[in-house]
Amino acid sequence: MPSAAHLRAPPARPSKFSTKNINEAAEALNAIYSGQAQIDYLGAKKDFGFNLSFAAFGALRLFRWSISGMSQKRPADAEMHIGFPIEGELSGQSGSHRIESSCRARGFSIRADESYACSVAFARGVTLRTPPDVLQLRAEILTGKHYGPSLLDGMVREIDLGSPIAAILSKTMQTALVEAANLQTVGMGGLASAGYEDLLLNLTVAVLFPQVAAAMGHASPDCGPAVISAVRDYIRACAGEVVEMSVVASRFNISMRAMQENFRRYYGFSPRDYLTECRLDRAHQSLLAADGSKSISEVVEACGFSDYKHFSAKYRDKYGELPSETLRVASR
Repeated sequence: MPSAAHLRAPPARPSKFSTKNINEAAEALNAIYSGQAQIDYLGAKKDFGFNLSFAAFGALRLFRWSISGMSQKRPADAEMHIGFPIEGELSGQSGSHRIESSCRARGFSIRADESYACSVAFARGVTLRTPPDVLQLRAEILTGKHYGPSLLDGMVREIDLGSPIAAILSKTMQTALVEAANLQTVGMGGLASAGYEDLLLNLTVAVLFPQVAAAMGHASPDCGPAVISAVRDYIRACAGEVVEMSVVASRFNISMRAMQENFRRYYGFSPRDYLTECRLDRAHQSLLAADGSKSISEVVEACGFSDYKHFSAKYRDKYGELPSETLRVASR
């Protein structure tokens, strides 16, 4: 188990930290908040407990936590926080805004320029931390609009988990650490991290900023066949690498929605589906050309897939046989 100081830079692979010692917990939080957090017992010492699982997903930091018998204070931080209790509840103050958050009902958001204090008798949940400019940039990529820092003024403070998109964000945050850890063990953590960063950012922007979610729902302008053809060629050329659709859209100066809808308009399927087809083609050609020097898992990873079961099912649907059967025939 890593030391508390290890939290200063969340590792590429998910890690855990657990203690019943309040001084060790304080050291862990001070590592996260650069020595500015203060904690104390809430009730009896025996009721205190502090557990974290944490990892970095590109610019995002995701924490799964279980806390009991603790109060916390910290000054304004450089990052925004989006949190969802999945058991229990917490109450607190973020700047001048009162926080009352409970499982299956309400999540919360905290601005980067606000102090924060909370009391937790018992709760466990997930928190996503991100620099505000990352969310601003993603909002602009998704919609093709320029918002500027004033976007943050319209941020939702209490997140209603009755909203389908908020419920999806909460669920994705809960599963991201577990799935990333599993993929890390088979050497595919980098692909998983990029995919989750993209998904979490898109969901977070839609949940926190209603004006962005509304703009995402409007009809997209026609980008023209030349632009979409260039997008298609770029996706095919980069199919063996980590491909983030938001980055592709930004590269061609169009919004993600415009790229997705126009790609489907001209080619009949989404950019993500096309990426999968390109990767399957690469894998098929690699297996046919295999001379026994590469394993199937090496081919899968080289072609950009992060989940072998998903790859195998897609491969069989397209080519009518398992990857192992293609390799066996090619090796004769």
